[in-house]
Amino acid sequence: MAGDITASSDKNRIPSTIGYFVAFVAYGMVVAILGPTIPSLAEHTRSSLSEISILFTARSLGHIVGALYVARFYDRLPGHVVLGGSLLVMGLMVALMPTIPLLWLLVIILPSLS
Repeated sequence: MAGDITASSDKNRIPSTIGYFVAFVAYGMVVAILGPTIPSLAEHTRSSLSEISILFTARSLGHIVGALYVARFYDRLPGHVVLGGSLLVMGLMVALMPTIPLLWLLVIILPSLS
């Protein structure tokens, strides 16, 4: 009887494991997207490369603040919901990034990708 419980719980863990793996890879892609897009974002926002480099600082601050707040939500709410919501917000912000024509808006949007 104990073998039945273990087998059914293993079957339930496989989709979660695959989902977390995909989330980890997607997060890595989102974090890495800033470097290659800096020249085109600078052109789109009519900023110099030295001005747009503030995005790296904003992203780092977003990591710190995001880790503090998401950890509290993760402790109080179901983890799958928190991580799924975080991925949804990151996806929306990545989709919005190329459409934003102002540097200060990018500085506000980019930390939410962390």
